[in-house]
Amino acid sequence: MDAALAFTRLMDQLFALLEAQDFEGAEALLSAALGRKNKYQAFLHFQLAVLYRQWNKLTSAVNHLHKAAELTKSEILVVQIRQELRRARTLQAEQQP
Repeated sequence: MDAALAFTRLMDQLFALLEAQDFEGAEALLSAALGRKNKYQAFLHFQLAVLYRQWNKLTSAVNHLHKAAELTKSEILVVQIRQELRRARTLQAEQQP
């Protein structure tokens, strides 16, 4: 199967799970995809970080954002990672007593 087509199907599944607020299902899907080592690793870590932020698992979100930043070669993704990292850290700070 073409890698781009498989990735498109994966993203369709992810968005359907997120729309249904099935965070556990989305986490399992992304974790399985990360285990298959492909050229989309940075983007998958980014998507997992976004999921964890939405799920209020902020430490995990920050960890995956750092991993995405380490792996990416895309300047556009770096900008998105920085924005998402800022959101996650702001939420973390708000939760501190």
